[in-house]
Amino acid sequence: MYGDDICCRGSDHDSVEEEAMKSFPASTPRCCTRTMILLSLLLVSAVAVLAAGLGHYFSSQNTDNSGNDMSSTTSSSGNSMGSTSEDDVLRAVFKPTAEPSSSNPTARPTTMPSPNPTDLPTSRPTTEAERRYSTFSFVVMGDIPYTDEEAAILEGQLYHLGIDENGNPKADGLFAVHVGDIMEGPDSRSSDCDRSGYTAVEEMITKKSPIPVLMLPGDNEWTDCADPDEAWKYWDQSFNLLEWSWAAAQSATRAQVDLSNVGKTAAASLSSPFAFSGMVERQAKRMENFALVHENVLFLGVNAVTDVYNRSELRNRMKDNIEWVREQLGVRRTTKLRAVIIFGHAWLGDFFDELEDDLMIGLDYIPVLYFHGNGHEWYVDESVYGDSNPFWVMQVDQGANAPPLKITVYGDDAIFLDEDARKEANDELFDGFIGVDRRGGRDNGPHLRVGVGATSLVALGNGVCRESTPCGRCEGDCDSDDACLPGLQCMQRDRFEPVPGCDGSGVKGWDYCYDPSLV
Repeated sequence: MYGDDICCRGSDHDSVEEEAMKSFPASTPRCCTRTMILLSLLLVSAVAVLAAGLGHYFSSQNTDNSGNDMSSTTSSSGNSMGSTSEDDVLRAVFKPTAEPSSSNPTARPTTMPSPNPTDLPTSRPTTEAERRYSTFSFVVMGDIPYTDEEAAILEGQLYHLGIDENGNPKADGLFAVHVGDIMEGPDSRSSDCDRSGYTAVEEMITKKSPIPVLMLPGDNEWTDCADPDEAWKYWDQSFNLLEWSWAAAQSATRAQVDLSNVGKTAAASLSSPFAFSGMVERQAKRMENFALVHENVLFLGVNAVTDVYNRSELRNRMKDNIEWVREQLGVRRTTKLRAVIIFGHAWLGDFFDELEDDLMIGLDYIPVLYFHGNGHEWYVDESVYGDSNPFWVMQVDQGANAPPLKITVYGDDAIFLDEDARKEANDELFDGFIGVDRRGGRDNGPHLRVGVGATSLVALGNGVCRESTPCGRCEGDCDSDDACLPGLQCMQRDRFEPVPGCDGSGVKGWDYCYDPSLV
């Protein structure tokens, strides 16, 4: 039998057991008989130990009038007589592993010590650190460049993201999003969606931007082209997965930047150009749609071009966009999101009507922001889902008329812990922890002809300020007075010399236009 083979494996023994085995029936397997004998011996031993312990207990109660233990006498050699063997047995069996910590035993002994024991239990779980979130920022821009002059402005804006006001290298944000339109519309452009227009912007971003840029399509470079299918092929080749192209270009050439102002986890992400690329997800059926999560904020990009050349294409694309948003929200159900921020080229009324319950009730009314371009004028609309619901729509300025938006998501490590201080540091503050800084907006944008009152030094880029395209006050880099607007002069600098009437230090060695009447 299978059981007998297992039981009897390795059962060579002498005749020590032979006599004992005679008391069992002859049909009993030899191995099972041996087991019975061993169990019997163990039972007898256990009874003996128990009896000895009881005997020791009762004998210890028999003391004489002087308090001596009558059952435990000591010989002249000092050895205890009578209870030595019993105590030895009990100590061997029940020997404690350590001295008791107090006279009161613990209710339930643990098998392993805790790694960080506390003297007193805490009033709340300590699974999360006291400082839970880090402060970080990102940048939003759009509708640029429409001309060669605006291409130089964009280059200057990208360059400015990599330096502080003293000209020192820094990272001004974790990433940037361009919400579309990288060329003029069909009524004003000199060539129709030429391949070189896409590659020029691609090369500028991958080589000049100090932070990764996520691109979304606009109508000017796609649906407004004479051949939309060919235009989309150009856009797809240049801008889908642009974060990986940027990382490849930056990995060998990027300068060391100061990451101290972008938040702990943001700094870690920027420490390697490829680290951010790995954070970005793409929709399989529509690769231009992206998603990423940072510090429990969900970022979503959707193809929101509304000018159509094919209504069937628009319906299918909006269906894919809605599917992408719901898929990402579903994946994050177990994550306690702090906010959802969505990017697109234009306003999508039907799209957001369809998603109202998902974005409000489904997210338990956390703040949701939608950034888009196309209209060229800054505005904020909070009435789409009703004034009481935390949903805001923001349209960015046309890129040549204002600097990129800087959005700061404040964490527990924020310098501005006071909400009033945060409001003072930003043009808008949403839900108490999302600050939107226009950095002057249209009244202080680069290359504005109405730049009177602009006081912050603005680095537009090399070659931007020329006689044909003169710069305004506090703008640079200029080479001569002819590169500045009438009435202004170009101040030549070697380092960070102050510019009359302008704030900040600008870029080291750059020259800026200024008003000589302020000297």
